[in-house]
Amino acid sequence: MDRFWFRLSVVALLLALVTLVVTLFPTTVGSVPGWWVYGVLFPGAFLLGFRMMVLQRDGVKLDEARKSSPRGARVAFNVLGLFILCNLAIGIFLAPGEPVQYGANYYFNDHGDLIRVSYARYLLGKAAWTSGFVATAALFYYASALVNRAALRRRSHPSPMAGTSKRD
Repeated sequence: MDRFWFRLSVVALLLALVTLVVTLFPTTVGSVPGWWVYGVLFPGAFLLGFRMMVLQRDGVKLDEARKSSPRGARVAFNVLGLFILCNLAIGIFLAPGEPVQYGANYYFNDHGDLIRVSYARYLLGKAAWTSGFVATAALFYYASALVNRAALRRRSHPSPMAGTSKRD
């Protein structure tokens, strides 16, 4: 079963990264349907995040999984985390609210206050808004893949001390 969760995490991560690349460009962000981002990728991240919490409760630690992973994977994890922070900062600047369209007019919905913007600014905001959600989901998928990999390795190579207590 651990192999299934690991493979699911890797496939979901790859799909999220492909979607992320598409959402980085304002001209292509319209080709990503909202149901894919908010109905598939984001809920999937919560599902695998829940699985990750269960594994951590069972003793598989994210920090240990990250340290035992190859150097390239650790660098990729750190780069993805830095990208998400930069993306969120830029997204706040580019889109001071959720990009919405009413008829032929484009707005940013800032907690009920509508800020009218041009179509080009709307596309920039939509790209920043969508890529922020996708990047966050990708980070959850990546962390899930690391923890599921550690669980898979742990179950296939049990510790010689497994099953013994400190009181013996």
